[in-house]
Amino acid sequence: MKNKKVVIFIFFFLIILLFNYNSIVYTCYQRDFIFICDRIIESYSFISYEEEQSFIKNRDKYLKKIRNCIDDDEFVKEVNLFLSNLYSIHTRLNNRFDSYAIYEVYKNVSSEQKEYEEKFKYIVSEFEKKDVLNKYTKVKRNKTKINPVYSLETNDNNFRYFTIIENKIGYIRIENLAHANINVDSYKVKKCLNNFKNFETLIIDLRGNYGGDSTYFTDMFLPMIIKKNLHMENYSLIRSITPATKNIKDIKKIDNNIELKDKLKKQSGYIKNRYTYYYKLYTNVIKNKDSIEYDGKLYFLIDENTASSAAYFAALVKDTKLGILVGNNTMPESIGNDAAMYILPMSKLLLRINDELILSNDLDFGNNRQLTNGVIYPNIFTNSNLNDNLNYNTAKYDNCINAILEIETNFK
Repeated sequence: MKNKKVVIFIFFFLIILLFNYNSIVYTCYQRDFIFICDRIIESYSFISYEEEQSFIKNRDKYLKKIRNCIDDDEFVKEVNLFLSNLYSIHTRLNNRFDSYAIYEVYKNVSSEQKEYEEKFKYIVSEFEKKDVLNKYTKVKRNKTKINPVYSLETNDNNFRYFTIIENKIGYIRIENLAHANINVDSYKVKKCLNNFKNFETLIIDLRGNYGGDSTYFTDMFLPMIIKKNLHMENYSLIRSITPATKNIKDIKKIDNNIELKDKLKKQSGYIKNRYTYYYKLYTNVIKNKDSIEYDGKLYFLIDENTASSAAYFAALVKDTKLGILVGNNTMPESIGNDAAMYILPMSKLLLRINDELILSNDLDFGNNRQLTNGVIYPNIFTNSNLNDNLNYNTAKYDNCINAILEIETNFK
């Protein structure tokens, strides 16, 4: 009888032990999820104290969901659903195809443009570790699922143009600013601008453009149009240092920086509490010797899907008064430099986090929400109704183009 009681005791003890083990021992995906949350809390640039507390509360709920993930696809889906509450295009977990594509793009850019070699060296070297690359063997053989912004394949339809009114108004559409399209599009840009150089008005459509490589417009597109060099300066605020962070200053010393203190106005106290470092970001566009030195009016179309480097393109246009922005506000919290990148410890997937708040001259510092908005506002508000198959025959039905036609020709 005594032995029977001992056996029963051991049986229930093992059940309790097993239950507790399952409760406290995390799966590989859960470990990665905890890593992601820790990086968000310490690095994400737009999170307020209240949002941070809400984030932590939701994290504990999602941790249970993550336990049930059986593969990468399910894990990426759940994580990005969780991160979608941050409303940041730059903050997301990339699937294995896009993770590898980003590595290839950064490796390619580093070899082509030496000024980026130091900046991207960290993430490239991390990817090339044997335990990481071994996770991507199958991806190397199948690249059909890659996001076009990250792809090294060119897109023949990325740059399109047509005439709206003969010898008066020309239209240019840029789908994305992917690095792979720069060289191919440069030939089209040169031909297009030579055709349009004597037109009175040019419309450049950035609607639905999720960005890519900012050198598309700083080094290739704009240098072929401008009459004089362009220059823009912005301050960028950072919450934590990543291995690629360079030339930063202690945020607590901003009182010594009269220019930055004046820009922040009453928000300097909030900034010092929420951010750790800052640096100055310089954007220069140097006129190409083959520039058409366009002397007409430039209109740039933007909408809620204009994001990342395309939104930064819009910021440059507005800041330098190069042209007039028409349409809707750009995507919230989308302006940024290259996002901070981390390789997850277990799955080796690539996590990107928007770790910078770039203080564009379009930001309103009236309250905390506006401070962290990151939106570029158009000069002329018009509800955008972009048609992906926009052409000469359908242009008259486009709200943004119509608004410009009314201004320029009183033609509708």
